[in-house]
Amino acid sequence: ATFAPVKSPRHNIHRLPPRERLEKYYEALEKLNKLYQEQCDLARVSPLPDDAIRHTQLAERYKQRHQKCQDAIDLLEEYLEFKEEQENHTL
Repeated sequence: ATFAPVKSPRHNIHRLPPRERLEKYYEALEKLNKLYQEQCDLARVSPLPDDAIRHTQLAERYKQRHQKCQDAIDLLEEYLEFKEEQENHTL
């Protein structure tokens, strides 16, 4: 039997118009900041070394995702500026 891939709601973000997508990216960036900070705090206060390592590794993953999200924001903002300049020149 073949199974259709499950479409994650987070992938629907790519179908949004650019300005709405940018808003969602900023929301995601804020969440990733909070998750990163939570894991850093947990790593700092964890009495067990294994737990501290696990929280530190998770924090690092959130930091990497944060950077990817920031890169997407930067690229989308550049695109929107480019489109706006194009529209201004055609008027």
